Amino acid sequence: MLKLRHILDKTCLALYEDFICDWQQTLNSYREGNLYVIPIPENTVIVLQGTALFSLLEEFSTWTAADFYCSADELQSFVKNLEKTYPALGLLKDDIHKEKSQIEKVLDFLFIKKGYGNSRFDKVRGALFDDAPIDTCPYCNRHFIKTILTPNSSVVRGQLDHFYAKDKYPYLALHLYNLVPSCYNCNHGKSDVGGDLVSPYSLQTSDGLHFFAHIKNSSIFSLSSFENGIDIDVDVQSNAPANLSNNITAFHLQEIYRTHKDFVAELYVKSKLKMNQAYARSIMRYYKGRSFRLTASDQKRLITGVYTDEKDYGKRPLSKFCTDIAKQFGLI
Repeated sequence: MLKLRHILDKTCLALYEDFICDWQQTLNSYREGNLYVIPIPENTVIVLQGTALFSLLEEFSTWTAADFYCSADELQSFVKNLEKTYPALGLLKDDIHKEKSQIEKVLDFLFIKKGYGNSRFDKVRGALFDDAPIDTCPYCNRHFIKTILTPNSSVVRGQLDHFYAKDKYPYLALHLYNLVPSCYNCNHGKSDVGGDLVSPYSLQTSDGLHFFAHIKNSSIFSLSSFENGIDIDVDVQSNAPANLSNNITAFHLQEIYRTHKDFVAELYVKSKLKMNQAYARSIMRYYKGRSFRLTASDQKRLITGVYTDEKDYGKRPLSKFCTDIAKQFGLI
């Protein structure tokens, strides 16, 4: 898990705020005197004044940019207060009923069809990825999510995960800090258990989880055979949120990272060959008398193949994992 901080530039903010403004105007356009007429394609819904749904729509119409900017830490209380005021929202999390209720259909239409799923939101989605401070998925740090434009003008990028799933919290589908740039696997693998997890936006450090390798047999005959004697654990540091352990389970991090024993084997062999010392001597010889210099971080990146400074973990897949293992072996 990597911490995520969005520092949106003026262009991205303008796109987002313009979209929210248009969305609110669309909602207000459905108000006809003392009722709302919601033009759901399969069945127009008439919402009369005095009903719970009418009050809820009135609530949504008053939301300001500050409501949509609600921080990740504030979202939980934001949801609780809404559900307390409008108990019908709490029923959206009930998986027992199979057919969608009227309120579900209306919220899906407003926040998904006319909101997140609207083609006009694509520009906002692209801007959020372009402004994301990391290039890899913050949940797993295993896949690139950065935007890539192909020669035929198609776009390759990650996906926006709704930390609070839009199926159960459709009214949060457009909230800025409920949208987490992520990879396909984590977005779909996480499913809808967001309320029990820690959001990357809430993390104070990317070192809340710690990877550790167990070497069962230190005899090395070949890298492939050595991998069979390796086990990998991931646990929560004492200074991290306790429920970060739920993220390990929800994203299957232990199982997934146990498939990366080859990285552990390579780092272990490098440590035994004292490649860190060999690199340092080689670098000193090569750059002696030259104006160009490698920083200590550069040297560690050459040794491990990843970025080893916490602020840079998000630049390359597996950086956090390899950094922990390299430190364990005394390689860096």
